[in-house]
Amino acid sequence: MDVKVKVDLTEKEYMRFGFYCQRKLMMWVPLVATVIVFCATIMDLRATLNVHCEMCKTHHYVAVCLTALITGVIVGVMLFLFAVLVAFLRGRYEWKSSVPVRGVIEATFSDGGVCQVSEVGTVNLSYDKLYRVCEIKTAFYVYVSSVQAMIVPKRCFESAEDTKAVRELFARSVDKKKLSLRK
Repeated sequence: MDVKVKVDLTEKEYMRFGFYCQRKLMMWVPLVATVIVFCATIMDLRATLNVHCEMCKTHHYVAVCLTALITGVIVGVMLFLFAVLVAFLRGRYEWKSSVPVRGVIEATFSDGGVCQVSEVGTVNLSYDKLYRVCEIKTAFYVYVSSVQAMIVPKRCFESAEDTKAVRELFARSVDKKKLSLRK
């Protein structure tokens, strides 16, 4: 059964895709930075504290750890917010500067693969050539390469049966290692 879809992306859907792609970077960079700042702060403060009283040392070490933890968390949150801002601005710039992204795309999902027709041209993709296929709550992301994907919002399907048929088609035709579908 062939499922035909007319895809007309909105800016919000494109931005959601950008955040989906950047999600690991937005989480790992601040986390690693938090740990580094925490360790550096502890080492720096421990080196500057030369307390001779054992009871005072314990209190100072607790204060050093708390200071390091708070500093690390602050740096991590700031880096996370910076990563979100960069992803947002980059996505907005790409959306405004890329005409093919904003054009209407007609996609046909069949047993032979995916056929995509746009004002740029026609692309026929067999399922074994796909880099990856991901499904989120609101869309399918059909990756042609690690940096390029066809975004198919679920709102573009005529019915829930069409969405289910495409999901089953992907499950049948795409290598399981390249597949990430919702249950």
